[in-house]
Parts: sequence; C-alpha cells; structure tokens
Amino acid sequence: MKNQHIKYGSLALLLAATLSACGGGGGNPGTPSGSGGSGTGSTPVTPAAPTVGVSLVNATGSASTSLSGATPLTVRALVLDANKQPVPNALVTFTTADDLAVFAPGAGTALTDASGTASITMRVASLAAGGAGTVTASVTVAGTAVTNTPTTRSTPPR
Repeated sequence: MKNQHIKYGSLALLLAATLSACGGGGGNPGTPSGSGGSGTGSTPVTPAAPTVGVSLVNATGSASTSLSGATPLTVRALVLDANKQPVPNALVTFTTADDLAVFAPGAGTALTDASGTASITMRVASLAAGGAGTVTASVTVAGTAVTNTPTTRSTPPR
C-alpha cells in the first residue's frame, strides 16, 4: 500500500511539475501595452448632414430643364435628414434669382409629404421671359439650413 502512495504521489508531483513548466513564459511576448502611435493620425470623419435633392419634371413626369409657356415644369424637392430618412412636414421655399419664372402657389412654398417630397409648379414669368436661370429649394432640417440650385432654361411663349 505504501508503494501505491509513493507511486501516485510521484505521478501527481510529475504532473504538477509538467503543468507548471507549460504555464506562461517563453514564446512571443506580444505587443507591449501603451506603445506609441505611428504619428500619422487619421482622417477626420465629417458628420452626415441633411440634404435636399431637386428635380425638374414636365407634365409626363420626365426630367426636363426646358420651361416654356406651353410646358410648365414641376419642381420637386426631396428632403432627407442626416440619417438619409425622409423629413415630413418640412417647409421648402422655392426661389428664382431671375425674372424668368413664377411659382404656383405664388408664395413659392410647399410642405414635404410623408415621403419627404415637396412639389410646386413653375411657369414662364411673362411673354418676354427667355434665357437660362436657376431655381433654388431651401429648407431647414434640425436647425441646419440646406439648399440646392439646379439650372433651368426658359423659352418665351409664342
């Protein structure tokens, strides 16, 4: 019986010595913590901003920049927040810097619908109006003013 205790005790001692020899130490120490950076820095990330996309379409819904007495255009503004989600009930103001066009309604404003789209009709301003100009859609989303100004062309009525 005494031999068995010595035998098992020696085996336990041998296992303990083997396990302690395997634990830690040796090998690659890895990257030391707190090491200095490379000094190159990183490119700052610009936070997303709300947007207003503007499109001009004719009576058939086709994209067009040609405004005439016979073909008024619909100006559509798609308003998206910083997360690219539609903004409903936002007041969009449409303006033109030239005397080439007028808006209906005359105030030049429209509210966005549930899909974030505001629409207004643009007509030639007068019988003599002709040339190229711009139309601007402006809106404020979460305190940020956003504008977009595509170019249009006006042909006087014949």
